[in-house]
Amino acid sequence: MAKKQPVVARLRVKDKIFEILVDPDLAFEYKIKKKQISIYNILAVDEIFKDARKGEKFSPTELKKVFGTEDVYQIAKKILEEGELQITTEQRRQLIEQLRKQIAFLISRYAIDPRTKAPHPPERILTAMEKARVSIDPFKSAEEQVEGVIEAIKKKNVLPMIIATRKLEVVIPAEIAPKIYSQVKRISGIKSEEWLNDGSCRIVLEVPAGVVDEIIGKINKLGEGKISFRILEQ
Repeated sequence: MAKKQPVVARLRVKDKIFEILVDPDLAFEYKIKKKQISIYNILAVDEIFKDARKGEKFSPTELKKVFGTEDVYQIAKKILEEGELQITTEQRRQLIEQLRKQIAFLISRYAIDPRTKAPHPPERILTAMEKARVSIDPFKSAEEQVEGVIEAIKKKNVLPMIIATRKLEVVIPAEIAPKIYSQVKRISGIKSEEWLNDGSCRIVLEVPAGVVDEIIGKINKLGEGKISFRILEQ
């Protein structure tokens, strides 16, 4: 059992919401910092709830219909990994500050000052983010938020910059396409997508030139090395 006051992690599947109660620190370390921690230790209560505050539970039959199993730990792992996690105020502050620095670093790798043709340093990007009052989502990766941050800075006209991008073709084989398609879509801006006759999916992403390798690595991890990539001509 968790020693601290547990928090809720939830996952929406179609029209239903599934909730679990978890240790706030262990769940944060597992989901956000990607540390290897047993779900047995993270769970505060070995139940899957419709509403954790009211104590309303799902029946084993309901769980099996949606998840294909009645195993609470398997389902809880899926909820924690794919769903939303409540975090404390201090955890949110730390995470947002870390993400701000990561985003500024990524932007600095391909954002050029048109006046000098030199890269903008991360410190200058951070200052521009403050002036533009950029909002950071603690549950999205830095790579996912780069494009939105750039648009916010441009809209407020607080820092002139030229952006170098690349078009990346991603082909996901049929056996894993339905499983990871939505996750791939969230990683970067999509220019086009096409479902092929063999069941595979071809997506063209427009990504910052400086983070191509990181994005390929992230997507490749989702596909366990089965996804093919090609950088297209501009």
